[in-house]
Amino acid sequence: MSDESFLAALAVNSTIAVSILGFFGYFRRIFPKVYQPRVYLAKKPPPDLGTTRLQWLKVVLKIEDDEFYDKVGLDGLMFTVFFRTCIVVFSVCTLYGAIVLVPINHSGNNEATGLDSISLSNIQSGSSALWAHLLSCYLFVFTLLYCLYRAYNVYLQYRLKYLSETHEEGYSVMIRDIPKEYRTPAAVKEVFSEMYRDVRAVNMVQEVGDLRKAVADRDWALRKLEHVQAVLALTPKDRPTTRRGSYLALDGAKDAEAYFADLLKKGNEKVAEEKEKALQSPKYGPTAFVTFNSHRSATTAAQVLHFNRPAAWTTERCPKQEEILYNNLWMHSLDRNVRKQAVNAAIYALIFFYIIPIAFVASLTTLERLSESVPFLESVADLNPAIRGFLEGFLPSLALLIFLAVLPSLMYFLTKLEGVPTMSLATLGAVNKMYLFYLINVFFVSLIAGTAFDAINEIVDNPSSIITLLGNSIPTTGIFFTNFVMLLALGDLPMEILRIGPLVMAYVKLRFLAVSSHERKEAWRPEGMDYNRELPRQLLVVLLGLTYATVTPLILPFVLLFFVMCYIIYRYQLLYVYMSPVETGGLMWPIMFNRIMLGCVVYEVTMMGVFGLYKAQYQSPLMVPLIILTVFYWRRMEVAYSSVGHMPRYQACKSPEIDVPEDACTLPELKAPAEPEPRPFDDDIKVTAV
Repeated sequence: MSDESFLAALAVNSTIAVSILGFFGYFRRIFPKVYQPRVYLAKKPPPDLGTTRLQWLKVVLKIEDDEFYDKVGLDGLMFTVFFRTCIVVFSVCTLYGAIVLVPINHSGNNEATGLDSISLSNIQSGSSALWAHLLSCYLFVFTLLYCLYRAYNVYLQYRLKYLSETHEEGYSVMIRDIPKEYRTPAAVKEVFSEMYRDVRAVNMVQEVGDLRKAVADRDWALRKLEHVQAVLALTPKDRPTTRRGSYLALDGAKDAEAYFADLLKKGNEKVAEEKEKALQSPKYGPTAFVTFNSHRSATTAAQVLHFNRPAAWTTERCPKQEEILYNNLWMHSLDRNVRKQAVNAAIYALIFFYIIPIAFVASLTTLERLSESVPFLESVADLNPAIRGFLEGFLPSLALLIFLAVLPSLMYFLTKLEGVPTMSLATLGAVNKMYLFYLINVFFVSLIAGTAFDAINEIVDNPSSIITLLGNSIPTTGIFFTNFVMLLALGDLPMEILRIGPLVMAYVKLRFLAVSSHERKEAWRPEGMDYNRELPRQLLVVLLGLTYATVTPLILPFVLLFFVMCYIIYRYQLLYVYMSPVETGGLMWPIMFNRIMLGCVVYEVTMMGVFGLYKAQYQSPLMVPLIILTVFYWRRMEVAYSSVGHMPRYQACKSPEIDVPEDACTLPELKAPAEPEPRPFDDDIKVTAV
């Protein structure tokens, strides 16, 4: 890629970033309910941001970890600790790259020009300058391992704090795969009462028939009645009418308030009828929730093996009721295993399907080489340098992001099909699947496509050649991934904080649709943090930053900028915007740690191949001890911190006993109110401030 291509991409992305951040500073003060809704909705609201344009930045950055955890939760805290770790690591990498690697590469005599003159491409094979690159591998890896160790200790501290908190769900356990002969609350209670003296209640998953639909229909009628009453409060002289319930509209318009009040009354009767049916002849499923009087018993029950019967009586901590996927609780272990294998097959098919568009996008970095295989692109290769620079430097990265936009939601949907019991586990599964997709398609396929189209055939004929192909392609594709990271840092991340979509939707709803208090509140209620969309992408940037740190040090300042932007933007979003129902209790951190370590090993193996291709007879073998040390560290950390996810019994004994309701784990439909009343219209909000 030419210098013009890189400068065009940098100019476009920088202009986008500055413009978006300027709009954010302006919109934030005008539309506070869109840009800081947690101030109005959170039980523990964040501190005031002030009125000046940059005061928000100072407030967001000075909040300590304890306060951040208290207001956001452990997932949000570890998310920002991850960014903080990456900032330290890539600050060291950027400093060494700027002081040592760039001058050494630039002084090489391999006749590379333009941006390639500051990369490894400008170093001749067998040069003694490669010792500096070997030293960078050791320095970067040791820095990473030390920072990960410190981050894991932060996780340990706050994970134990999270487990020791007295949440209602902390006094219950979820039991799956209950044998048929024990599928009644009395039978399950009898079994566990033999092992624990303080079993308080047992609630089982059961069929509810049409109760779920009846509750949904009744709630819809309630919202409609609230809407009509709000309209009447604003315009008392004009009574709204409706033609709902009329046969072919021949019965004429009806009074809307009377109609929906009658519909609500009938809905209440239907809910009561269906609830009575469900309770009179219950049909229980293979999942139960056992509630104890003490945290000690619940902790023990969630962590020990109760029976030696395989695939039966599996226990785990009780999740929050609002994130349970109740339909999946009816699945047996065999069903879940079959579904998981089917989903895995679908994932691999999806990865194969995406190879073609991603390979095409990556090939746009070398238009001359692409035109050799696709003749009609010869005219594109002869475009004006400025247009060509824009095409090579900006559009490929943008096209790659567009291709990947729909995947996180699809991965989340597929993970739910596996039968996972909660939304948090579905999120964790989707993160793993997305990272696998990024690793294979975005990383490996882009490398191969950036080198040659016939590389795939060569790998099929000789699988061992993949190391040579990757070693050859790493130096030639660094600028493409530099542009990709640049677009994420200066284009994608600023759009995250601008929230133009929620702003437009809130305005349209409040201006034309929302009337009742409930509708107006829901119009600007924020969405939750989409971890399965954001986290895999950030882990991909870690992989790219490590892999290209030594070969193309130009990428390092953009990787550092990316994580600085992530740290600022997501601290703000988590503190002031997102109201996420999903809380894994920090279980995302072990996933982040393992994916970072995998990226580290990929970096080391790749550099060993690169040194081999550069005929570095000493540097290449000296990568082997580093790889062994990294794998040993990885395994040691897994063993040392394997019990972090569990609550120590000693600490559980110190937890106070609380009065947990016996119906704390009852199905939501069975706890639905019998006759809910419409919420009164709040006249104070009829004049909207978005």
